[in-house]
Amino acid sequence: MKRSKLLSWAGRLLTLLTLGYLTWVWSTTDSSDFLLSANWSRLAPCVMLCLVGNLSLSMAWRHLATAGELNSVARRQAISCYGRAQLSKYLPGNVFQYAGRQLLGARLGLSQRTLARASLLEIVGVIAAMGLLAVSGVVARLVGQGWALGLLVTAALILLAGREGLQLQKASQPQRWADNGVREALSIYLFYGACLILGLSILAVDLEIRPLVTQSFVLLEYLPLAFLAGYVVPGAPGGLGVRESLLVVLLGNEMGDSQALALALQFRLATVAADLLLFGIACAMKWQGESATPEPPRQTES
Repeated sequence: MKRSKLLSWAGRLLTLLTLGYLTWVWSTTDSSDFLLSANWSRLAPCVMLCLVGNLSLSMAWRHLATAGELNSVARRQAISCYGRAQLSKYLPGNVFQYAGRQLLGARLGLSQRTLARASLLEIVGVIAAMGLLAVSGVVARLVGQGWALGLLVTAALILLAGREGLQLQKASQPQRWADNGVREALSIYLFYGACLILGLSILAVDLEIRPLVTQSFVLLEYLPLAFLAGYVVPGAPGGLGVRESLLVVLLGNEMGDSQALALALQFRLATVAADLLLFGIACAMKWQGESATPEPPRQTES
């Protein structure tokens, strides 16, 4: 218990330090000028890509949370449960989204043990997927033919995500969920990471990343690393401050600190907007499900 509290306070301290660093970069550079002059029309497609990624996360959770369970969970129920709990990650501690899904999932008839296992596997799966994407970015940079390797990686991710997406449409038996839940969830986490990278690439299309031809693959390497830092630091709400600081440090050498900070702030706005949209969709699906619940038949007098 003392060790967990120590890690939590260390994470909060690191969050404050990173926010202080971002404030210092903002005050000593012309980031505000870049932010005001940014092409905000590209924010909408970035938000939509992040939203698609969030919806895919709910499907991955559905796979993991129903593995070995006799109770089935509809896609609508999974999105409703996952989306309503997702905003809790912005509370201090960065763990309340898992507690929320534990509570909401139990209301769907899922066992506490399976839900806890799903949360643990989600953490491991996201870390593994983002790590694989970061490694592919490093390899693309070292090989020097980033465009060719990047096309191959992108095509492989699209084919993999498409194949798994088709399987999501099919009815599955509990034993099949138990066998394939982890594999299918991992492929979805790769798709989620690809959505984030593509969204950030859209925001950065007008920025001066050197060399320009490897722009997307610089982001392929740096964004997963920054995401992982914000994801694993305890106490950082939604990775706030930690992810942006590491993006500024990594991208500062490519485009300058001012442009890097403006890009990181835009991307944070996009991800928060996507989380809010997911929450709205989740609430709408919950209300739709409640209104669609049939009333019990009335008894007629004989």
